[in-house]
Amino acid sequence: MGGAGLVAGVILVFVIFLLAFKYGTKNITASDTILLAFSILAIAVWWQLDSPLLSVVIISLIDGIAYLPTFRKTYVEPHSETASFWALMALSNVFGILASAEYNLLTMTYLSTLALANIFLFFLIVVRRRTVEREGK
Repeated sequence: MGGAGLVAGVILVFVIFLLAFKYGTKNITASDTILLAFSILAIAVWWQLDSPLLSVVIISLIDGIAYLPTFRKTYVEPHSETASFWALMALSNVFGILASAEYNLLTMTYLSTLALANIFLFFLIVVRRRTVEREGK
């Protein structure tokens, strides 16, 4: 993703963050809080690194951890997420991978983490919706 894409992504996440205060679910668990604290700690560690590869691995870990509360919430409430949004996010990550000039750990780790998390979330939504509908009948 280029610089403009990253800025747009940050703005989108910030807008969603603000909207979550008014419209978001309030079912925050202790594990969600622990994962948030771990992510903040990992950001502090990342900030001190001099190794580009280690930095990418740590930031990928931070983002991967940040998905866990969404996975939990989506498993419990599969209709609380929009499947098409996560499919488009996964598609944009796959296109980012395909558009890359170089394929190595440094360039592929972060986008691959996001692509896999978004693909997993998409399939979690689809499978859980079907399961919930079958259980309701």
